Amino acid sequence: MRGFQNRLRLLFLFVFLFALLLAGRLYLIQIVSGENFEAKAEQQYVAGVNYFDRGLIYFAAKDGSLVPAASIKTGFILHINPKILSRRDDLEAIYEIINAIAPIDKEDFLTKAGKKDDYYEELARRLPIEVAEKIQALKISGLSVARERWRVYPGGTIAAHTVGLIGYSGDELAGRYGLERFYESVLKRNGDDAFVNFFAEIFSNIKKAASAGESLEGDIVTTIEPSVEAFLESEIEKVTGKYSSDFTGGIVINPRTGEIYAMALTPTFDPNFPQRERDPAVFSNRLVEDRYEMGSILKALTLAVGIDSNAITARTTYNDPGCVQPIAQHRRRFCSLPRGKLEL
Repeated sequence: MRGFQNRLRLLFLFVFLFALLLAGRLYLIQIVSGENFEAKAEQQYVAGVNYFDRGLIYFAAKDGSLVPAASIKTGFILHINPKILSRRDDLEAIYEIINAIAPIDKEDFLTKAGKKDDYYEELARRLPIEVAEKIQALKISGLSVARERWRVYPGGTIAAHTVGLIGYSGDELAGRYGLERFYESVLKRNGDDAFVNFFAEIFSNIKKAASAGESLEGDIVTTIEPSVEAFLESEIEKVTGKYSSDFTGGIVINPRTGEIYAMALTPTFDPNFPQRERDPAVFSNRLVEDRYEMGSILKALTLAVGIDSNAITARTTYNDPGCVQPIAQHRRRFCSLPRGKLEL
């Protein structure tokens, strides 16, 4: 009898845990990921519209707060069903109504609306929610809006070469430069996640947890400090203006940890508008992608080693006689003038 009761309690425990698991999953779907799934559901009714999702990239401010460097923005696509609209004889009146809310090209609208065998044509993209609500309120059959999401870079040119950008290669939209490319496996999202069977996903997650080599999805938090980055970029601009250099760059590094607080170079670009650039070479980060002879860079590295090992400090002094006297040859420093005792 006692054994039967124990088995019954075990069964009840199993049912309770299973119900708890279902409730937790329901909470994640409806509350945590509700907006994402809602957007995906809307896209299923619109041909040719792809749902977009991607991990975020942050700068780290010195007060500990995170500043978005690459994020996702939501807007709306204004689209029509020409197969429905083409049956109407008041297309010009409809155009005037739409144009008063969201300015569009009249000839383009009439051409697209007249395609009798077409089910989907876009009139405008990235509309704000206020405009989308006004369009929906018109309740014109064959006219609608659909939610869309796209990549934005709130800082514009700030650390553009470090953050990088995304772009198309054929039909694939992925990171093409900077951190966007290097951490593509972390930032990319699988658009089919919403349609995975619940039970299959449970075992899939167990498999991922057990597989150490499985790539992880998430966001990227950099050590770039926005105010330091902005200061470095302004100084780089001054150097470029003074010497009319084709390329000027600089990096601010914590010598004790190796953390990079700023990395800037000119010419720069705005990753929100890559189409404005005529030369694609501007997107490359020449500070980390090009090769350079060591030369005088060894001076900075030597100082960094000295600071790291506590052998020297910023107040350490040295004597500059203006020249070096090897055994068989007299070499002068670049300006040949003795400068005496100097601080590092």
